[in-house]
Amino acid sequence: MTNLKVNVQEHFMMMLLRYINLRLDVKRQKQRLPLKSDARNAFFARLRYLKSIFLFDIVPESLDDLTAEESELLEEIWSLSIPLSDDQPLAYSVAVDPLAFFPAYCKLSRLYEHHGFRRFSAIPLRRSLIQSHVRIDTIILYSHLLCITRREAETVEKVDLWLRVCNLQNKAFRSRRGMCFEGSITTDGTSVSVYLKHPEADKYGKRSGRGKKSAKALAAEVKALYVENNLSACQENIVVIDPNKRDILYCQDNKGTIFRYTANQRCKETGSRRFAKERQRMKTGGIDLIESRIPSHKTMNLMDFTRYLLVRRADSDRRKEFYSHPAHTRWKWHAFINRQKSESNLISNLRNKFGNFTIMMGDWSDAGRTARFQTSSKTKGWRTLFKRNRIDCFLLDEHKTSSVCPRCSSSEFVEKEFKERPHSRPWRRREGKMEKVHGLLGCTNPNCLQQAWTMRYWNRDMLATCNMLTIVQSMLDGHGRPKVFSRGVPAVA
Repeated sequence: MTNLKVNVQEHFMMMLLRYINLRLDVKRQKQRLPLKSDARNAFFARLRYLKSIFLFDIVPESLDDLTAEESELLEEIWSLSIPLSDDQPLAYSVAVDPLAFFPAYCKLSRLYEHHGFRRFSAIPLRRSLIQSHVRIDTIILYSHLLCITRREAETVEKVDLWLRVCNLQNKAFRSRRGMCFEGSITTDGTSVSVYLKHPEADKYGKRSGRGKKSAKALAAEVKALYVENNLSACQENIVVIDPNKRDILYCQDNKGTIFRYTANQRCKETGSRRFAKERQRMKTGGIDLIESRIPSHKTMNLMDFTRYLLVRRADSDRRKEFYSHPAHTRWKWHAFINRQKSESNLISNLRNKFGNFTIMMGDWSDAGRTARFQTSSKTKGWRTLFKRNRIDCFLLDEHKTSSVCPRCSSSEFVEKEFKERPHSRPWRRREGKMEKVHGLLGCTNPNCLQQAWTMRYWNRDMLATCNMLTIVQSMLDGHGRPKVFSRGVPAVA
């Protein structure tokens, strides 16, 4: 149930907004309409108005101004039977009671499939046959492993129960920094992770309060993560981070020092690419052909899903035999260890580069703006990592940070397909090699030309971090967020 709840909570609003964009063909309209044109501005003003209707933010007196396509889309959204609250926005209702939206989420998945859009899994299923890690606490220990009743288990100490299956003298169970073993481990049958808990920490799974949180309290929790509400905690050295896909972390401090952590670097350090190639090499014995015949499980059609189960079951014995090979568990264990080492090296490199610092991270999401009453799921793992290493990390709204020139505050850009420059790798640069850079933005403001009267080009990551530094410095100086980076465009018909 927890898996279903989190899936709906994190993805319902995102997939609903994406469906609206796909049905209205927003991507093609953006490519067709010229930048800064009146037609483009009118299109997006109309889009904001339509979304406010589709998400039930406003209830117009009449729907006669909707086109046939827009009316059809509205009827499809009504057919989802979304449970609405009279006085609360839709995003809040999803955040506090996600399971009530599960039927609507399944119907939305069916609409994606009906229109031929890229499918998503409304019901998350475990499909891997590689042994996964399972959490074992004291209750599971005595009821499933020791096979004794609760009354028998309560007659002895918890430590004595664990001594029957574990060597608690092993260094993995020793107390560290005031934390001690309280009876919880995870294992995949080969490796074991031991959980240590501080005596004053809350019990695992304990809720902080009863009932649903109010919209005001939920919004306050989200706002508390943003830099606007944590200016007093900022240190002198500010490091802004633009999270992305290729450059996973693009960092810059207020002295102009750059630090990059790329996807390629993480693949090398964790060995994930090497393990994937070795696993694929093992599959060439016939497993790859078997798996290529298995249809997609991402369907809400009962007959198609039945077909998926039957085809998957046909050669299940051969697949189980293949995935029970010790190599798969070994690779999984090495990937876990290597990831920990990679994260430790990342923190060390950041501290060596910037010293003591506070991190401001953009609240980027690949689905556009993060939904209300939610935080960016793309940055959640990084924020947890920084918190674990006692580094303050706050979020920053990235609105317009990639579309405004840091030197002249102009938003008039022309996109250049590619530009040649000295190679970014030092040893290639020493050889005089050049490289082509794609997707650069050139500022068209005549007052922003370089000394050679050439256009100034910006890398999008550099552009974002420079503007993020400008925003943070303006806040620290007491001037608030600059107007050029502010939101506040009302929805109009």
